[in-house]
Amino acid sequence: MSPNQPPPISTALLIALLSSSATAAEQAVEEEIIVTATFHGTALMDEAGSVTVLGGESAADRAARHVEELLGLAPNVNWSTGASRSRFVQVRGIGDLEQYSEPKYYPAVGVTV
Repeated sequence: MSPNQPPPISTALLIALLSSSATAAEQAVEEEIIVTATFHGTALMDEAGSVTVLGGESAADRAARHVEELLGLAPNVNWSTGASRSRFVQVRGIGDLEQYSEPKYYPAVGVTV
């Protein structure tokens, strides 16, 4: 064996380490999301309605400090707020229309954090 050639055991260890890190990357599984808005758990893929899930990475990417900074990521979501009024959210046109005169106590749209 020449001094410039690595011993066979270190070559075998290097190959084993590289293959195990590739296997670990392949085994990374995404977290399952369960929707409970229908009062019983439903897997996200089985949900009949449309669902937008924003995680911590979305907030970190936008450096968001408030929920309204993330609402722009959801499709067809509009929100408004006034100086002394609550925030009002509309999704695809569904929501409170009386937001400036006689707001409802039980809005049609909710935001869960």
